[in-house]
Amino acid sequence: MKGILLLIPILMPLVTLGILKFYHVKNEKLFKGITLSVVLINSLITWIYLFLLKDTNLVIIKFSSLINFGLKLDGLGSIFAG
Repeated sequence: MKGILLLIPILMPLVTLGILKFYHVKNEKLFKGITLSVVLINSLITWIYLFLLKDTNLVIIKFSSLINFGLKLDGLGSIFAG
């Protein structure tokens, strides 16, 4: 279940973009405010995950017993995310 949480920082900006484009936000200040809020929330979530989700992985597609496509938060990934 913890592996699903790795998708939130990836999908949150995409969902926000879809919502902003769907509702045709024309007010530039509102658009920038929502975008800045999502970026800050996404950064906060990423930093929380760096400390709480150590060595978490999520297999998205399993091709065989040796080849998987997925996400893994390990030491090097934590450095790049931070």
